Amino acid sequence: MKRIFTLSLLLALTCMPFFFSCSLLTSDEESSLSLTIPCPPSASREAAQDMIIDSSEDVAYLVIHVKGDVILTQYIKTSFEEWEKDKNKTITFDSIKNGKTVSVEANIFSYEGGWLYRGTASSFTIRSGENTVNIKMASIDTNDSDFAATASVSAGYYLTETNSVPLVDMNSQGMFVLDKAGFFEIAVGTNNLESISKGTWSGSPEKGGTIYLTEYIYSSLDTSSIGESAQYIAIKDTVIVTEQNSIAVTIKDDGSFSFKLKNGAVITGIL
Repeated sequence: MKRIFTLSLLLALTCMPFFFSCSLLTSDEESSLSLTIPCPPSASREAAQDMIIDSSEDVAYLVIHVKGDVILTQYIKTSFEEWEKDKNKTITFDSIKNGKTVSVEANIFSYEGGWLYRGTASSFTIRSGENTVNIKMASIDTNDSDFAATASVSAGYYLTETNSVPLVDMNSQGMFVLDKAGFFEIAVGTNNLESISKGTWSGSPEKGGTIYLTEYIYSSLDTSSIGESAQYIAIKDTVIVTEQNSIAVTIKDDGSFSFKLKNGAVITGIL
């Protein structure tokens, strides 16, 4: 019953627009960008930092990014049970100078489903007075038959420039998938592949090209066993990326590539 409730609630959110407004502060040069979203009064609002998803399946994270001339992030953490009470709350980004051009992005995460929903708003300019933009959330749904590129990869954790320890176990292999909707996923394992990174991509996934990855969610690594006797590095918690960075992946003329994820894993493969 818990799984059915969670799915029904989030699907209802896809039809619910998020409202942003910008109101004039005391300064003639600055305004505040506000997001109103339904959540319970007990929800906690915090400044951005990469965060481990709670192991409770009843917890949801709503992460809001402001991008462009200004880079800001805030999030709300709440439970689906509390969310059912449906109280409006507002996330406000204070002291944004008028005339700045920004875009807004919202994402929903949970322990049970990982990265669930994403919505974006096109760029707009902060003006004095009230500015409003709506975001429609859409589910993160990778279509297996609609790949832009796939590659077999291996994943390791480098102790030195010449010595690396594989993830999961000694024979760990994986898949690097880029779909035509602009999402990527990296999964590794021996029998059942386990996702270690998801996000968006752009660029040219071809020999001699360059692709740019932005991670949204990843698995942290258990590095407590690192040492001369380490045989593998285990996967630990699921982490939401709130301070996003682009990873440039250069594909050589022979199709080979190598790059490092935020969790420290080094991914190598051939396209």
